[in-house]
Amino acid sequence: MADFCKSILPAMLLALALSSCSRDLAEVAPTASPSPYVFSLANPGTRTMLESDGRGSFGAWESGDRIGTFVAAGASLDGSAADVTPGTPSTFTLYRSAGFEGGELLYAYYPYSAGSTDPHSVEFSIPASQSQSGTEFDFDAMPLASVPVVVGAAAPGGDCPIAEVAFLNLASMARFRIFSTNSSYASETVTSVSFSSSTALAGSFSMDITAIDPADASSLELSGYATKEVTTSVSGSPATGTSLETALSVFMVLAPGTYTGTVTVVTDKAEYVYTVSTPQTLVRSVIRGLGIDLGTCTNRTSTQPAQPVTVTKTIAQMIALSGYTATNGQKYEVLKMDDVITVETSGYNNCGNYYSSGSNWRIYSADYGNIKIKAAPGYELRSVSLVYTKQAGSGGNYPDFDGPASGTAQAVSGCSVTYHVSGSPGHLRITRFTVTYIASSFTPSRAYLDCYEVPAIDITVSCTGNETFGDDEGTGIWHGFDLPNTGLRAITHTYLENGGKVRNYTTLIDKEKRCPLWSAYPMHGTAYADNDIGRSGSFNVKTSFDPAIPASWQSAGSTDGGSGSYSRGHLCASEDRQSTYAANCQTFYYTNQAPQWQSSFNSGVWSSLESAVQKKAASLTARDTLYVVSGTLYEDDNWGDSNGLSSGTTDGLVARPSHFYKLLMLCSFDESGTMTAARGAAYLYTNAAHSGVYYYNAAFKTTIDAIEARTGFDFFPRVPSSLQASAESSFYSIL
Repeated sequence: MADFCKSILPAMLLALALSSCSRDLAEVAPTASPSPYVFSLANPGTRTMLESDGRGSFGAWESGDRIGTFVAAGASLDGSAADVTPGTPSTFTLYRSAGFEGGELLYAYYPYSAGSTDPHSVEFSIPASQSQSGTEFDFDAMPLASVPVVVGAAAPGGDCPIAEVAFLNLASMARFRIFSTNSSYASETVTSVSFSSSTALAGSFSMDITAIDPADASSLELSGYATKEVTTSVSGSPATGTSLETALSVFMVLAPGTYTGTVTVVTDKAEYVYTVSTPQTLVRSVIRGLGIDLGTCTNRTSTQPAQPVTVTKTIAQMIALSGYTATNGQKYEVLKMDDVITVETSGYNNCGNYYSSGSNWRIYSADYGNIKIKAAPGYELRSVSLVYTKQAGSGGNYPDFDGPASGTAQAVSGCSVTYHVSGSPGHLRITRFTVTYIASSFTPSRAYLDCYEVPAIDITVSCTGNETFGDDEGTGIWHGFDLPNTGLRAITHTYLENGGKVRNYTTLIDKEKRCPLWSAYPMHGTAYADNDIGRSGSFNVKTSFDPAIPASWQSAGSTDGGSGSYSRGHLCASEDRQSTYAANCQTFYYTNQAPQWQSSFNSGVWSSLESAVQKKAASLTARDTLYVVSGTLYEDDNWGDSNGLSSGTTDGLVARPSHFYKLLMLCSFDESGTMTAARGAAYLYTNAAHSGVYYYNAAFKTTIDAIEARTGFDFFPRVPSSLQASAESSFYSIL
């Protein structure tokens, strides 16, 4: 790294420089009154120069800039301030009665601090509030200290500088390059950028500037600062660019160090929050660039009052808008109302068929049809209305529908709502939808992923929606998180109990495999009480399709064409959730099930392991909690028909796991909620029959570390590292 710093000027160079001055030093007698002595500043016209791939110098000296100085002559020490005169070179003038007889040491720093009276403890600050006008950053935020200068004998007055002073940057600089690949945001103007970290990155500190040596990095190290958030306010900024090359650069002075945290960008229309999970290292006197694409931000909150939008479409219009040709009897599972709202159906064969007579979409109750109205990310539903008629079945009875009455608007919230058609055989004939939505004020919370057992995963899209489980049988709320460019989605299911929302489990779904990779959940005898609900959720399409996941990602039925060798194996077991009907229903979602060999596995060692876990959890009534991850491995290429155990609603194949595993972490907490102990265990089974053996055979025991190595996931990331290492590398007898 090249600085603009200078070495202490040798006496020979001083003599050569001074020989060009017109005044003869030997003829000048010392004066009693203060006399002016001019010093030049290195890097003409520039206060601060930083490297960024060899690009650029920044921050010209300006009128009003004031430098602090100390002159040491023998045992005497003089401190003063000096105003900068911008120019080429820029200069400052010191006034001294004693003059310069040669050999004095000059120490300088910027900006001047009236409270600094000792060069061994000069007060500096990297301010928490910094500013930028347009593209021009205010470099007053950068603290500077000079290389100590040996001053030769000099005469007062004149225009010839008697020495050159070179400053060093004491801090580093971040350059946030802000743009938007989404044209909807590209016209926004930035008003501020904030960076917050759990590690201090700015604030006040002191330094011994007499000890500065450019060749000794330790003499330039900063310490004592404590500020953990810095904001650069921007006025009169141009619009953000549309690419990294045209991005708006917003600068920020920070202490050298390695940081993670969050960056918050506020524009004239919205607030964007980014998680910086990859450590960023900032080096003294170097610019570190960080590209920020507003178009990919998943945590965007509008700062403008959003106006509701109402869209009304007939079924025929929706078919045309979706790019289809309306064909009598044709099934249409997903239809668009506009660029924001889509309507989906799921269920067995007679759900979503279009009939030209009456131009209606039919949902057959005997096929347990679902209707899901969904808003795109960044929007929330406000109300939904359907125009429909009910057609009686052969028995003369009409189907049940848990949605609003025909033509009546129902207030809703979240980014989706799902209705069910059930009961006596019959059809619901829908002719028109009316939906009101609004730009989202919903701020996604990672709280539903920041759990002890859930891996530390990055997310790009978040949404939430409601769940219902029949008349007065309970409700739930799901929270969905897409992982960037992976075809994976994490879902946390919650249910309402005693007026509060309880987390049930979190599952990660693979779109291609149409199966879960894992389900993660806590177990505790009191928090998740055994109220003997039984298998109330049962296997039926009404409750088994997860409303948080497109139906095309899910697969009903087993995977063997009906031979019965595979069953739908729970990850979070039905018996794990016996507190409420809703909690049990959620365990029967297809997103919590994977094809599992039935004989001597699902009904054998796996079932025995589940029972042992449940028994252990039931004994936990104090502050101990058992955290569980049940998951699948896909280490061979084994795929099966999705229509085995029951008639599936989607075509295609589903991946069959090669292995199933279960991870356990038993944690203890003190009265303040601090974790005081953690013990881990892991079990791994091939997806095959295991007859004549017990779940606890040595061949099935392994460690959490071993499973992490095979899956690539870092489970239990929020267990303190002091406890996590031994808990994950060893097998503890928990059960």
